[in-house]
Amino acid sequence: MRTALRVVRATRDQLRVEWSAEADPLSWQVVCWDGCDAAVARLRLSGTHRRATFAGLARLQQPFTIAVSGVGGDGSVLWQAGLADLYLSPGGSAGRAGVSERTRGQGSTVSPRRREPVSPKRPKKDAPADKTGKTRKPKPKKKTARGK
Repeated sequence: MRTALRVVRATRDQLRVEWSAEADPLSWQVVCWDGCDAAVARLRLSGTHRRATFAGLARLQQPFTIAVSGVGGDGSVLWQAGLADLYLSPGGSAGRAGVSERTRGQGSTVSPRRREPVSPKRPKKDAPADKTGKTRKPKPKKKTARGK
């Protein structure tokens, strides 16, 4: 049986894992533990899923451990795998100690750079020199058919 569990993305706040298994379980149970060995997240997924994302991890103690179990209809474990020593990384690439660079680059096509915010408003025109410091009276609103 093929047992491939790998980190496909680690950011400063989340870990995403992906697995491929020949087992066809009824459901998957995915658990994440923090560095203090406390279970910080438990997921129960349908049997068709093959990946999970754990978010909100930045405030927790690193390193993390993730275990995936494929559970059959009678409650038996059909497939199981785990990863230990997982670290969050600010760059957006997978952050597992001992993982080769070839594996680290796979699975993430998102650029870690942030885009500059774009203002939806157009820039204001420069105020004429003679009008600086003065404020105009507001014009009265026109009456319409609606506002009788």
